[in-house]
Amino acid sequence: MLALLLGLLLAQDSPFSGKKDERTPEGRPRPEPVAISEADLAKALEELGSDDASARNAAFDKIYASHNETKARSRLKSLQGEWVSKLKEARKAALENAKPEGGDVSDLRSRALELLGKGDTRAMRPIVEQMFRKVYPDLVRIDGDAAVKAAADRLRDFDGLLDRAGDKTKRDIEAAITKATLDVDEDAIVAAMSGEAASVVSGNRGAKGALDPEEYKLVLLTNM
Repeated sequence: MLALLLGLLLAQDSPFSGKKDERTPEGRPRPEPVAISEADLAKALEELGSDDASARNAAFDKIYASHNETKARSRLKSLQGEWVSKLKEARKAALENAKPEGGDVSDLRSRALELLGKGDTRAMRPIVEQMFRKVYPDLVRIDGDAAVKAAADRLRDFDGLLDRAGDKTKRDIEAAITKATLDVDEDAIVAAMSGEAASVVSGNRGAKGALDPEEYKLVLLTNM
């Protein structure tokens, strides 16, 4: 009788059976794994890096159905690291291609300061914008660069797949993207500034590691 009861317990999905009660991210019971060959699994893992979003999602679905999401997580984290580097390179290239107009700004500066002394900040705006175009590259246009945007979108896509794969590590992909856009060579910006302004920005660059990415971005934009 005891042997019969023990056999019944082990046959069920019980704490003693060694079988986990797996569930989908939505909380539904998870289907049994779909059989997949090692070659097909390797191909699906490779496809996670495809430039085709539908191919990436189809590959993930195949991996998830076979209960190999642990391998998917490892692959996706590796891909995120690669694309963070690509994002940095894309923004650096965009920064180098967005050279300021250059030229003397002393007359514009004098006019702006005169209007500031009168409190006429509305009239100052177009003059300051002219100064910006002569001294600073257009950061909004840089962040909207096709290669920069594509890299950021790919990182967000990988983050979504990691969520589907059940990755529980604390991730803040937007902060990672912001940091990557700041971790570029700012020499092109500094070189376009006057000596005094360049020294201020260079000093602030030394504090980059101690600041939250959004805080540093605010400091950089304020200086600009």
